[in-house]
Amino acid sequence: MKINMDESLKKKAYLEGTKLKNAGYDSEVILARLDKQGIPKDLAKQVVMNLYIQQQKEVVKAQSTFFNIALLG
Repeated sequence: MKINMDESLKKKAYLEGTKLKNAGYDSEVILARLDKQGIPKDLAKQVVMNLYIQQQKEVVKAQSTFFNIALLG
């Protein structure tokens, strides 16, 4: 039962973190909001770090696509 509770807590943290990140909030605000919702600090930090890593991956992917198109043109 603990595993399901942990997974649901992770899901809640990632959903809320993603929503806040998409709304334009910075990491400190996201951490504070997750803390207010009872998300453990370690999990909140992991969520924020993963959200920013994902954002960086998307930026790099978009840039590489742009540069590939520019090279072809």
